Amino acid sequence: MTVPVDIGLDVGGTSTRLLAQTDAADAPLARKGPGANPQRVGVDEAAHRLARLIDDVMPSEDAVPRSIVAGVAGA
Repeated sequence: MTVPVDIGLDVGGTSTRLLAQTDAADAPLARKGPGANPQRVGVDEAAHRLARLIDDVMPSEDAVPRSIVAGVAGA
């Protein structure tokens, strides 16, 4: 059975914040990672950093992103 995860990203030049929530009553998962502003680090590096941050927050192998909403500085 898949576990849907909703993800919100606040992507800046110096840091990125992520908040993820499943349908379970568990508390949201929060992470902070390096900046991923595509104008600063390039599109490929920004995508790599965001993918790594999202992978780190997935609660299980059955988890899949249901929605991803991002506010991106410089976009």
